Amino acid sequence: MPDYFILLVVSLGLLAVLSAVALAAISEKKRAAAFAEFAAHSGLQLAADAGEVLSQLPQFHLFKQGHDRRAKHWLRGGQGGEELWIFDYQYITGSGKNRRTHRHTVAAFPRLATDLPEFQLRPENIFHKIGAAFGYQDIDIQEHPEFSKRYLLRGPAEDAVRQLFTLPRVEALMNMAPMCIAGGGTALIIYPPSGRVRSEALPGFIDRVQAVRKLFAEKTVSGVRYRLT
Repeated sequence: MPDYFILLVVSLGLLAVLSAVALAAISEKKRAAAFAEFAAHSGLQLAADAGEVLSQLPQFHLFKQGHDRRAKHWLRGGQGGEELWIFDYQYITGSGKNRRTHRHTVAAFPRLATDLPEFQLRPENIFHKIGAAFGYQDIDIQEHPEFSKRYLLRGPAEDAVRQLFTLPRVEALMNMAPMCIAGGGTALIIYPPSGRVRSEALPGFIDRVQAVRKLFAEKTVSGVRYRLT
């Protein structure tokens, strides 16, 4: 193979890599600008130290995945009587040809006026079902088998988690678009199963996470609603 052909292939490969890096940088710059514009009209503030957000939240399942974990574009402020944080989060799994970057937009309520048992809820997939056959924990809600088919529910204190997931709360979640939810103590996080929320879709995303927050900040017993304390 002629040397000039090898040089051409290498040059094209480097050009492709540099182009991908440049496009990613441009995309992130546009997203940062979109978050700043959204902050100016939403009552939220764009925090300068986005890297600090992970140290201020419990180590939920999402924050333990992969490596090179990073938070970006941290919006924070009061919404619906509670402090709300919105940020982009990413982590990497694998290496080389198997390297993959996972990206999410996360909503966090860091200081709810409640005390939640530790739990994680996310859409169930075939690997979860296979794992359950070999003892992988999946807390089923006997009163609502369809919910248990749709979601994987886990937590170290199963009885407390079952008490939290009352039938009215489960039915409300079934009427919402699938989301991943994790809670523990006074903290609650909510995020789509995959991908980041488009900047123009942030208002709708906030409406959805506020609806979820209300579900877990209140409890229904015999038709009477009261806040969890």
